[in-house]
Amino acid sequence: MFRELEKVQTSERIVEEIIRLLSDRKLKPGDPLPPERELAQELGVSRVALREAITSLALLGIVEKKWGKGNFISRQLNSSIVESFTKHLIISRQLEIFEIMEARLALESEIAAFAALRRTEDDIKAITSALQKYLNASRMSLKRVEYDKELHCAISKAAKNKMLESLQGAIMGKVFDVIKITTRVGIAYKDTEEEHERIVKTIVDGDPEEARNQMAKHIIRAIVRIFGSEKKLEDEVSERLKILEEKFNH
Repeated sequence: MFRELEKVQTSERIVEEIIRLLSDRKLKPGDPLPPERELAQELGVSRVALREAITSLALLGIVEKKWGKGNFISRQLNSSIVESFTKHLIISRQLEIFEIMEARLALESEIAAFAALRRTEDDIKAITSALQKYLNASRMSLKRVEYDKELHCAISKAAKNKMLESLQGAIMGKVFDVIKITTRVGIAYKDTEEEHERIVKTIVDGDPEEARNQMAKHIIRAIVRIFGSEKKLEDEVSERLKILEEKFNH
């Protein structure tokens, strides 16, 4: 369940990983954490860094340390704490998240164009099925995020390019981690439903130029939704966002 973290990552990243699992509901109030030695090995971190992270989580009221029994997710966990912290991740890692979304913009726009050129009847069925599941899911449900991912993967398969599909897969996990965060903190809009419907229509219609255009607009709008409401942006992020918004307005 836990992902191995990079060696350079510190206790802050361990805290983020626990928060991620809480946001994904893979960890729930009352759940025990693995023993420290086992958890440190699973995460690929030192026990010192792990203890620092557990102490931070305990101070936040997220983890309870029970003498002789181990560490547990607090039964009195306040969901607003988790939501505030996930929102903080967007603020504290702005450039990293912005670059993830930029990579998505460059990649998925071309994938959509190829999908419109090469889609088969089976591809159309898979794409439209994923779209319906997405539209029928609750806007605040993390299941909706999974259907969103299924839709974009179906479009990637329709492009019939294994290299592009592999590149998309490489960034997909990080992209949808960001989407899960925004879903948890309420950045969910009816506009996204209409954007997905327009993308699918252009692919079904076999219009590569418009498919590229609609996918680019969708991802630019997603970037604006994530960062546009932030009161304080890093200078580089602010400049990049301004350029994208100008492109979007044209």
